[in-house]
Amino acid sequence: MNCKKVVVFLNILLLLIFSGCGNKVHMQGASNKNTSSKSKIDPVDKFLSKQKFNVSNNSDKQAIVYVYFPDGSRGKLKSYTVNNSGSMNIKCRVNQRFIISLHESSVIFAEWSIQNNIDNSSLILLKKTKLSVPFKNPKKLIGINYDRKNFYFMPLKKGPQDIILSYVSKNSSHKQYFNITVNVTAD
Repeated sequence: MNCKKVVVFLNILLLLIFSGCGNKVHMQGASNKNTSSKSKIDPVDKFLSKQKFNVSNNSDKQAIVYVYFPDGSRGKLKSYTVNNSGSMNIKCRVNQRFIISLHESSVIFAEWSIQNNIDNSSLILLKKTKLSVPFKNPKKLIGINYDRKNFYFMPLKKGPQDIILSYVSKNSSHKQYFNITVNVTAD
């Protein structure tokens, strides 16, 4: 009989402990690196999240790269189809921000990264963002998504600058799946 009482008591105690640990308290005005707010989404990321992006069916041989040139209330979104180890050319104005947007599947343990040293006196990387793009999956296919990696750049002076982007494994092997050279020329 005492054994049953002890078991019931321990179950109630565990239930109270676990239910208390699961509650979160929102403190108004609290801010730290773990908090996020939908109101802080970059307007360009918000715009890009609403686009319909094409993704290559031969992802090991080709990539469809999007470049967005924001320009006030309107902007230009261009697409480029690039072969693995291939290159593409971008022309822009000095101090004109542009965003290179690449498909980055969260299913594959890999990410896009810059492989070369960029001359910060001629071209600067402003920031990188990861963007989830909602999509319809009526066939319930597994392993498909439209997540994007966005690289924000701004040329600071006229001239050429290359950006080498690689789709690299996140594990210790650092295997490169795909390489693209972006030739940027600022006028």
